Amino acid sequence: MVFIIAEIGINHNGNLEIAKKLIEIAKNAGCNAVKFQKRTVEKVYSKDVLDSPRESP
Repeated sequence: MVFIIAEIGINHNGNLEIAKKLIEIAKNAGCNAVKFQKRTVEKVYSKDVLDSPRESP
């Protein structure tokens, strides 16, 4: 049996509604499970980094 896990990672940007949509998309694509990542950005990045603009698609 094949078990497919969708990697959602941090693509939900901490937004529960986006996370739910990504789960639904993974389900519709035939995935059996999803995997998330969660981190506390204040512990990972300095205030300067968090305050600086960033580009994202």
